[in-house]
Amino acid sequence: MLASMFAGLAFAVVMRGLPRMVGAVLAAMVGLALLAFNGTWLHPWEALSIMALMFTGTMLYRAERGQYPWRGAIAIAVTVLGLVVAAGLWHFHAAGRSAELTWERSWFISVTLAGLTFGLGLAFRHVRWPRILTWLGLISYSVYLLHPALIEVYASVQWTQGENFVPMELLMVALFMLVLLLCCALPDRPY
Repeated sequence: MLASMFAGLAFAVVMRGLPRMVGAVLAAMVGLALLAFNGTWLHPWEALSIMALMFTGTMLYRAERGQYPWRGAIAIAVTVLGLVVAAGLWHFHAAGRSAELTWERSWFISVTLAGLTFGLGLAFRHVRWPRILTWLGLISYSVYLLHPALIEVYASVQWTQGENFVPMELLMVALFMLVLLLCCALPDRPY
């Protein structure tokens, strides 16, 4: 199966015309099949939903750049979001759970909040933001990557164990955030 994917990628990169398109489709189909049915911690419908939302974001980016019509992009985005929600509801009903449990499920909340966040970002994309907020946006991926390691360090330090006085807790949280932001603000250039 991997040989098919690599052959498809090779055709997509090296060839032109129809063979290039066939190679790209072959690589994409094998990749989607592996993602959906390779026994990851996600259910296949969840993995495919995440991929659909990622590609929807790419399509909206292309619409923003004038490479795809907005009317079609919005229609597809609403359809994909609706299908993702429907897939979640169908899965919960098929598993014998009631629709009310869907609201408590972290997947459903995550999809809803991600859609709202993306929509708000798209709506306010031309607004001039304060420099501190744009800087926080710039380092947000570093914060995402670094915070688990810093939490491990924090949890292993003796004086953070046990119950502390509330102002001391606030001081430790402030110190944690300061160290995290300083580490994330380090330049990413090799020395």
